[in-house]
Amino acid sequence: MTLTATDDTNDVGGQEDDLTLAGTVTVGSSGSDVTLNAGDDATLPAGSLVEAAGTVTVNIDAGNADPGTGGVLDFTGDIDAAAAEFH
Repeated sequence: MTLTATDDTNDVGGQEDDLTLAGTVTVGSSGSDVTLNAGDDATLPAGSLVEAAGTVTVNIDAGNADPGTGGVLDFTGDIDAAAAEFH
């Protein structure tokens, strides 16, 4: 399963390409990997859960359509998976 907030070049006036889970959300797959692609920042707050049968991958600044801007990972949630990767 893949969830994506597509990166673009319009990061002005609150138009960032962030991927944010609510604090009560569970995102998961019982049969595959889970990939979260944030065009800019990713927020996985306390109370959120990402679970996968395989690997959970979280990519910040995915696509890098706005070079030099970068991204921030705010991670206080939980992951239940065989492995986790953060890029």
